[in-house]
Amino acid sequence: MIHQNQMALKPAIALENVGGLAFNLIVSKLGPSEAAAVACVNKRFKDWASDESLWSIFSFQELRLSSPVDPLGNPCSSFKAAYGAWRQAYGMYPWPLVIRVKNVWDRIKSWLTDNFPEVLPTLCKGASEAELNELEKALKVRLPLPTRVLYRFCDGQQPCSGIRSGNLCGLIGGYSYYNFLVNVFLLPLNVIIKETRDITRSIKFNSPKYIVMAGSFTYTEKMFFLDCEAGQLYVGTKNLLFNQEMMPCVPNRLIRSVHDSRNGPQQDAMLLWLEEHVRRLENGIIKLREEGNYRSISLFPEEAPMCSLATTCGVQVRASAVFAPEFSDFMEATEKYMFAYSIRMSLKPEGCFVHGMNFDSCQLYWRHWIIKSNDNVVDDINGEAVIGLHPLLLPGKKEFVYESCTTSVSSPGSIEGSFTFVPGRLIDPKGTPFEVEVARFPLGEKVKGISRVKLYLSRFGYLNHQTYPNVKNFEEDYFDEELEVAIKSYQVYYHLNATGTLDAPTVLMMVKPRCGYPDKETYQHRDFSLDIGSHYRLFPNRPKWPNRKRHLTYGFGSRFPISFMPSITRAFNRWASATQYFTFSIAKTSRSADLKISFARRAHGDGALFDGRGGVMAHAFTPMDGRLHFDVDDQWAVGSVQTAYDIETVALHEIGHLLGLGHSQYKNAIMWATISKGETKGLTLDEIRGLRALYGT
Repeated sequence: MIHQNQMALKPAIALENVGGLAFNLIVSKLGPSEAAAVACVNKRFKDWASDESLWSIFSFQELRLSSPVDPLGNPCSSFKAAYGAWRQAYGMYPWPLVIRVKNVWDRIKSWLTDNFPEVLPTLCKGASEAELNELEKALKVRLPLPTRVLYRFCDGQQPCSGIRSGNLCGLIGGYSYYNFLVNVFLLPLNVIIKETRDITRSIKFNSPKYIVMAGSFTYTEKMFFLDCEAGQLYVGTKNLLFNQEMMPCVPNRLIRSVHDSRNGPQQDAMLLWLEEHVRRLENGIIKLREEGNYRSISLFPEEAPMCSLATTCGVQVRASAVFAPEFSDFMEATEKYMFAYSIRMSLKPEGCFVHGMNFDSCQLYWRHWIIKSNDNVVDDINGEAVIGLHPLLLPGKKEFVYESCTTSVSSPGSIEGSFTFVPGRLIDPKGTPFEVEVARFPLGEKVKGISRVKLYLSRFGYLNHQTYPNVKNFEEDYFDEELEVAIKSYQVYYHLNATGTLDAPTVLMMVKPRCGYPDKETYQHRDFSLDIGSHYRLFPNRPKWPNRKRHLTYGFGSRFPISFMPSITRAFNRWASATQYFTFSIAKTSRSADLKISFARRAHGDGALFDGRGGVMAHAFTPMDGRLHFDVDDQWAVGSVQTAYDIETVALHEIGHLLGLGHSQYKNAIMWATISKGETKGLTLDEIRGLRALYGT
């Protein structure tokens, strides 16, 4: 009789037989905690689980350590020792939060190293637990967990360090216009205590929960306050001293578990704010700016949709605006919102080309502004020069930049208009004046055409208009947090850079002709075996044809072109021969067919509208429904014709839906959602694996 304990030992003995290399591969897919647990089994497992290559993987995956160092930067004897030092130093905090905060600071320092190294010396070393506790005691607050961890890694900046060297070193950046200058620093703990005590002598907050976290202490004051109870970050308005008026910096719904380490992932506004800031830096949405003798991080957007770009006759104009809460007065009836805007103009290297003639210079003479608030014209300005200047543009030279400001009764709004230039110089004109477009740029987070983007993302599963926090925002041109998240999700799905902005690659992908079935209403196959080549997706609840329906019939609508019918038949035959799960034949009547194929236009009775030429070209439904429709307004052909879509390739894709496959993230798969004119495709192993998973071998 075999004893129960002997039976329990058998799996361990069998696992030992796999060898150290296989063990290393298996444990590397688990994690540090599992590796430590496995090390307790026996000496051999302990030796394997202590392998340096294994812990170098763990250290890089979680902490991005390329060498074994502790949190103070001191070298350790091994990666395992380094990993242990990090866990010990931050053991009082949720480990996923520590990883997330380290990632933020690593990204910030990496960007600064590459772009603005002068800021690095202003960053203070991490605060100790004792220093954090001292602040809490001094100000009678309890810091949110994410903020504590942020300051454990870096105790803010020394204010004003670097200004004397010709740089405005505020980590958060700023803007300037006329005689106003904003440059925001992240404050260290000792300055937080001092500034909070100073400001509370002037501002009588209802409770002592607000502390000063960041500020611009140039001759333009701008202050940020952390609500230590709720975890929200606020920025003061023009009325801060008068009636404690502040604005939240982060949507409240994103803040959670700021004091409870046991209740899911923690994120306060400070962490979210810094993550968004470094994302904008990394993606070039905001950039370094040289202004006179100073360099600084400029908050004027540099990328669409918040920055407009237009080129007329060789003159390029870029324009964007930034909200200035410190000058906004919400008690004012007509001028509530203050916006600073930046105009950048330059002449292309080839010069300006006007009325068939080429000139090597041009000079600004006149400006025309149309300012709108919620699409209503509130100001129409004509005037000479800009801020009293008539810039002379020369080919290929540095942009001429000027900043100004405007107020608005409501937000969002926009500015558009034109500049009038004279070829040559004003004192020596070489031709007749010509107008240069200034494309519309937004004041606030509303951009024309954004509502159509929301409808697109909603149609294909990236946004849910029924659960949108603000229905009005969904229907209008507001570029809000939900849209940014949806754009990121779309970009990840299509292997684009996840910027959250409508950059050129994203827009180009969105305008490609595609299948009408949503991308995100599918179950993603995840293959944890060593075979990682599968990308197929299945529909929710995995609908499929029953075993008794392995032979399916298909029929054509009355207006389906006879010339295309052989292509559809070939598509069915290719599925049958490749998978061997189904056979197909033409039904005696289209009414009796399992699969009904037809051409349709616009609204055609199935709730899935076609949109004319381009856009959605075809769609099909899940198993047991059996409908497949092609858009009659699109151009169709048999085979590769550069001006039309190959109907057999599109049919192969749509038949995949009829059999139970969703869209694939593998670009070469037939179930990839988009197609180009003249493109032909065949079935891949990805689709065969998908049907195998759905119907069995």
